[in-house]
Amino acid sequence: MWFGKKSERIKNTQTRAEAAAQMHAPREVAPPEVIERGSKAYDRIFKIQTNIEAKGPMDYRAYARDMWQFVTGTPPDDKNPNYLALEGGIIANLHDIPMEELVYPHVVESVAGLIKEYRDSIAHISLWSTGDVESTAYQSAKIYSSEIVQKFRQALITQLGPKEGRRMLQENTRWEVADNKFKNLVAYMGAVLAANDGPVKVIIIEDSVKNFTTARTYFDQAFGSDSERIKIIPIWATYSREGQQAKEKSKTSGTEPQFEETVRGLNGIASFSELLDTQRFGEILKDAHVFVDFDGVIGDNLRMRDAQASAILSAAVDALSHEWNTDRATAKTRILEKLSS
Repeated sequence: MWFGKKSERIKNTQTRAEAAAQMHAPREVAPPEVIERGSKAYDRIFKIQTNIEAKGPMDYRAYARDMWQFVTGTPPDDKNPNYLALEGGIIANLHDIPMEELVYPHVVESVAGLIKEYRDSIAHISLWSTGDVESTAYQSAKIYSSEIVQKFRQALITQLGPKEGRRMLQENTRWEVADNKFKNLVAYMGAVLAANDGPVKVIIIEDSVKNFTTARTYFDQAFGSDSERIKIIPIWATYSREGQQAKEKSKTSGTEPQFEETVRGLNGIASFSELLDTQRFGEILKDAHVFVDFDGVIGDNLRMRDAQASAILSAAVDALSHEWNTDRATAKTRILEKLSS
C-alpha cells in the first residue's frame, strides 16, 4: 500500500512480440477465454509457473517458452511470429487485467481508518511484494493498476493535510516490489539496524505462512548475531486463498482446533479491517516497521488467479489457432486436452 519511494520502476518497453505482431496478419478480436477453477488444465497453468519459480524469479517470457514447449511438443522459435505472439499476448493480457476490481473491498474501506488510528504509532510501512519485475514489469504494473497506492496517498493527504501527508509519504512509507522481496527486506532492515543499537520490531502481514519463517532465515543469514535484535511479529491474512484452503482442510480432517491455534499464534485476521481494533493491535503495531504483502492480503488471489489463467489461455488460443491454422474453438480444445494430460 504505502509508498513514497519505489524500489522498482515500471518499464515501458516494446516487447519483441509486439514488434512481431505489427508485421503479422491482423487477429480477430475475441472475448477472453474462461477456464474452470480447479480443473486439471487450470492447475497445469499454475504448475508451469511454480516450476519456473522453483528455479528463480518469476519470468513470463520463460513461462511462454515452457507453455509453448508443453502444448506443442516443439521448442519455441524466436523467429516464429506465432510463438512471439504467444509471448507478447501473455504479457499484454496480464497487464490488461483490471486489478482495481480484484482488491478486497475491506482493504479499501479500512485505509482511511488505519491512517487515523496509527499515523503517530507505526515507525514505517511498506508495500512488500514479489513477482515478475525485471523481465516484464508485471508485478509493478499489477500493483499500480490496482490503485491501492493512489487510494492510500489520497487518504493520507485527506487525513493529514497536503504538507504533512506528503512528508509522511516520503519519510515513513516505501514501495518494496522485486523479483525477490526478501532481499529488499534484508536491505531495508540492514539500514535500520545500522541506525540504532536497540531492538527492532518487524510486522509482516502475509497470506503465506511459510514466509514468516523465510524472513527469519534471511535475517539470520544476513545479520548473524545482530539478527537477534529483530523481533518478527506475524499477522496471517486467513481470508486469502491459502488461509481458506487451510480452513477447509481442517474441517474435512477434523483438525479445526489445531487450525484455530495456528491462527491465534500468527495473529490471524479474517478481514483487513480487524487491524482497526486498537485493543488487539495497538500495542503490536506501535513503533513497528510494517511490511504488507500484496497478493492475497490486498488483492484477492483466488479471483486474481482466475484472471491470470484466462489471460494465459486467451493468448495461447490466439497464437496457436494461427500456428495450427484452425479456428479458435478447435485450438482451445486441443490446448485444454494437452494441459489436462
